[in-house]
Amino acid sequence: MELPEIQAFVEDLRNGFTGIRGARIEAKQFEQGPPVEAPVAIRVFGEILDSLRGLAGKVTQQMKLTKGTIYISNPFEIYKTDIRVKINKEKAALYGIPTVEIDRTIRMGIAGLNASVYKDAAGEDYAVNVTIAHSGNQTLDAFNHLYVSAPTGKLIPVKQLATLEFETSVPTIGHFDTNRYVTVTSFVKPGFSKGEVTNELLGRHEYPQRAGNSYVI
Repeated sequence: MELPEIQAFVEDLRNGFTGIRGARIEAKQFEQGPPVEAPVAIRVFGEILDSLRGLAGKVTQQMKLTKGTIYISNPFEIYKTDIRVKINKEKAALYGIPTVEIDRTIRMGIAGLNASVYKDAAGEDYAVNVTIAHSGNQTLDAFNHLYVSAPTGKLIPVKQLATLEFETSVPTIGHFDTNRYVTVTSFVKPGFSKGEVTNELLGRHEYPQRAGNSYVI
């Protein structure tokens, strides 16, 4: 397949995936050579997370206003939500149930645990995961149907021994010479060159330092 055909095919994929709610789908043309973060990358340095987030947001807005940018990525735009298991250690001790067993049961019920490896006739290995029965994707309702065995043999509902809490987690922050930084990146649309997009972006803001494929503020 010739390069123009590849570019047209990728563009058709982009148009086809546009507008799918709740999903971020990126269709990119494979490029050989050493891996890079993206054709355009701006590193924002700072010690205070709120300041980093604010500066990264400003860079993101400038990228959106720059012609030729696509698939702009700012790690600070969406904070992750983690599930934290809070075990009542005193109550677990009264039943004689180790906290590690409660944690293991919860992981098995919600995420599944690897129990074994199955090798088929062709020699291919397949992980065997154990979890509770469900249809479709597992939900947190599974927590209400989990039981853990006490030394006496009695089954104790896990929800009596532990609770699930949601907490916001900070995006991954890079470090360079002990300094914190976050990288805002962008890919380039067909018909535009990396140099054109970079020059226009630099014209919107003064980035005083260049490091490899990144500009630093």
